[in-house]
Amino acid sequence: MKYPYLFEPGKIGKVALDNRIVMAPIGTPAMTGYKGTFSERVMDYYERRALGGVGLIITGLNFVNSKIEPLEIDGQSSNVTFDHWWKVRNFIQMTERVHDYGSKVFAQLTAGFGRVSPKRFLDRSGMQCIAPSPVQLFWRPDMLAREMTKGEIETIIECFGKAAEIARESKFDGIELHGHEGYLIDQFMTEIWNRRNDEYGGDFEGRMKFPLSIIRTVREAVGVDFPIVFRIGLDHKFSGGRTVGEGIEIIRTLEKAGVSALHVDAGCYDSWYWPHPPLYQPP
Repeated sequence: MKYPYLFEPGKIGKVALDNRIVMAPIGTPAMTGYKGTFSERVMDYYERRALGGVGLIITGLNFVNSKIEPLEIDGQSSNVTFDHWWKVRNFIQMTERVHDYGSKVFAQLTAGFGRVSPKRFLDRSGMQCIAPSPVQLFWRPDMLAREMTKGEIETIIECFGKAAEIARESKFDGIELHGHEGYLIDQFMTEIWNRRNDEYGGDFEGRMKFPLSIIRTVREAVGVDFPIVFRIGLDHKFSGGRTVGEGIEIIRTLEKAGVSALHVDAGCYDSWYWPHPPLYQPP
């Protein structure tokens, strides 16, 4: 009785949920299938979560483009990538297995890692990460990210539209935009990492242009009835990062842009113990 609404039906946009239990996104790169598809193992994983009665499952970290930030292992994508129509057949297998148990499923779409690219890629010869500006990498402070060109930014924005169409065609019930934890979208929104002097940087409006352009492109591609959830860290929890006041301003801007729900967290890579709290961290 402490949580009387937890098992009540709910809605995100026009998508009806059997209950209000949501499985937050968890990265599954070790279970990526052929050329960035869902492997049988990861489908089993999500199917078991649906069998347990979760109202909504959000998949972890699916890329929209694998060319601008090529993160491959032995020539194979390290993460599921919503970049080709031939993958719809595979994706539908995943969504149908979740839907069989009454759960809904959203695909989390990401623009990429940027300055927080995993160390296993950084140790390769000739590897150079991208970011809004030439800033230090998190895992290798001795290295600087390469500033993205305007053309690369606009290509990624366009890829979100195609990725959303692929998600809808694959019977996903909606998408979540990964704007949290210091990944690429978050880097554009944050002054300490975004030092550009063009329309994608500068003041608050400039820093918000990248995520707002993504939302607009997705809406143009799939319409207003396909829900968009935006995941964001309200407070970065480190000096120079986002404060609660700015976080609320961003959230208000996202709401006006037409997102269906907000997935609010705290922290980022630079305050790792907030988004990934260890057992000894006080409540």
